[in-house]
Amino acid sequence: MIRKIENCEIFLKFSFDKNKTQAQRKDFLKKFSKKFINKNYSHSNGATVLAWTKNNIKIGIDMEPLNRHISKNLLKKLKAKSESLGISAIQLWCLMEAAYKSNKEIQDLNFLNYSFERKGSIFRLLMQDQKITCKIYTLKCYTYALALSR
Repeated sequence: MIRKIENCEIFLKFSFDKNKTQAQRKDFLKKFSKKFINKNYSHSNGATVLAWTKNNIKIGIDMEPLNRHISKNLLKKLKAKSESLGISAIQLWCLMEAAYKSNKEIQDLNFLNYSFERKGSIFRLLMQDQKITCKIYTLKCYTYALALSR
């Protein structure tokens, strides 16, 4: 599967084999990514996804089941931000984690403190000196977010 964010092609390979372990699914997907430098994995509840680009743009991905349980404490922290962006709490979680995974320079910050602005289907992380652009998708019973760091 190919997705596009701001004219950058992102290649995705999914594995939904629940009979395999997370490690087995990840090993299966590694075959497709050996020649690519900028790649990232996510796994959740019987699914694994590999995302990569063919250019020099760093990428992050996070995938979660749409019906994932979120604790009351975490939901309280996510609710206002998710509502202001017009997305669900689990979609915001994916957005924050994908942005976090896309850029090592921001990984010392707690991603629960990240703020985003939304323009249509594009989300931008509001952080000086960083250009991280994200988009949210749904596939089967999962939601996933892709983040590009330039």
